[in-house]
Amino acid sequence: MHTTRSRPKLVVSADGNGVVSHAGSRLLADLADATSLTSAFSNALHRLRPRGTGHDPGRVAVDLAVMLADGGEAIADLAVLRDQREVLGPVASTPTA
Repeated sequence: MHTTRSRPKLVVSADGNGVVSHAGSRLLADLADATSLTSAFSNALHRLRPRGTGHDPGRVAVDLAVMLADGGEAIADLAVLRDQREVLGPVASTPTA
């Protein structure tokens, strides 16, 4: 299975425009993609995604791990990642997770 990147491209500059919090969280998500962890989760959890609809369960698992590493304590804390759409791309809703 080849996963498509759904995270937006980042452009780094020193001009102070587009400053975001939790940018380090993106590095964790990119590391999971680069090491094929996201793909491994997707393959292991493919039965949770009938007919390929909705969020990729592997991506949801990585988003949950990133949320925990970022200091989240409950699934509802995914809202912090969801609010950083320009950095992390689409993040599953709390009920989906």
